[in-house]
Parts: sequence; C-alpha cells; structure tokens
Amino acid sequence: MSPCQIYNTSSTSTLTNATFTSNTATSNGGAILNTGSNITLNNATFTSNRSNLAATTGGGGGAIYSIGGNSTINTATFNSNTATSDGGAIYNTGNNFTPD
Repeated sequence: MSPCQIYNTSSTSTLTNATFTSNTATSNGGAILNTGSNITLNNATFTSNRSNLAATTGGGGGAIYSIGGNSTINTATFNSNTATSDGGAIYNTGNNFTPD
C-alpha cells in the first residue's frame, strides 16, 4: 500500500466537502488509491498532490488512482496535481467513471 490519504479497497465510500493538499504517494494515487471499490466525492478539492514512482513501474494519478469499481465525482476542483506517469489529476482504468 502506498502512503496516500485514503486507500479504499473492496468497499463503498462517500466523501463530502473533503480537501486533499500536498499528499505524496510512493506509487499510485497521491491522495486517493481506489481499487475494486465504489467511491463518491461531493465538493472535493485536490491541490498539489503527487504520485511519485518511476514511470516504467507506475506513478499514475497525482490526485486519484482508480481501478475497478465505480467512481463518481460531483463538483471537484483539481489544482497543481502531478504524476510521474499517467494522469496528473486522475488515472482511471477498468471501472465506470462519472464526472459531474
């Protein structure tokens, strides 16, 4: 597991009025790593989060890395999030993704 703010696996989570600032993961998902889960974000702010791993081995989703499950984002702001590989703000694969 990477040292991200939230590691969500095999569950259902809803976050409202959440702020994620200056988080760094040593692999994927600087603020949120979501695997095989359902996550809903309402009015979230992501600022200066980073996934920091060699591009050849991962490092995707500066703010959010989501694989499997369903992701719903209702009103979110992304500022200055970075990744060493794919998805400076969001890396999404193998799931349903619904942005508002």
